[in-house]
Amino acid sequence: MVAPKPAKRRPRAHHKHARSFHAQRPRTEWHPPFGALLEARRPRQVQVQLEALLQRQSQRVDALLLRRVGGTHDPSDEGRVLRRMWRRIPRVALLEFKSVARLFAAGDLYRLVALAWHWLARNTDHVPSDMLLVLVVPAITDVLRNELAQCNATLVPDGEGYHLAEVHGLRLLVAEVDVVC
Repeated sequence: MVAPKPAKRRPRAHHKHARSFHAQRPRTEWHPPFGALLEARRPRQVQVQLEALLQRQSQRVDALLLRRVGGTHDPSDEGRVLRRMWRRIPRVALLEFKSVARLFAAGDLYRLVALAWHWLARNTDHVPSDMLLVLVVPAITDVLRNELAQCNATLVPDGEGYHLAEVHGLRLLVAEVDVVC
């Protein structure tokens, strides 16, 4: 008599998706009941939107600047554009360029800060002090000043055409392109 083959065990859902966890995250089973709890017990003045899509397309930064580690470098090599910027990059910089055709607009600073925190969350071998935010603008506008004020940040002049600020735990360098180039 032949013994019956044991039934194959069906792998659990989290094992099935283990390899592609970051690429394609399975829906978490506790979200619907937790969402129902939030909806049922929320104050009337708060709306609950579960698994809300926060953006329609992927966010991009104009330039990601990565300092090469190891090896030797020439301290006199300041590049041939934005010369005073390069030495300020600790390890990583996110740079946004604003032109006369597309000036700094309300929300641009928040977006840059959000991109930086998102990048840091995905690159956990870096810390906030490794990051520099760079805005290259034709001029410092009232819109930029207002957004900095809303973040309790103040621009401090740092050489002709350059300004520094601390914005939500991240360093910001603003370069006025008409002055520095």
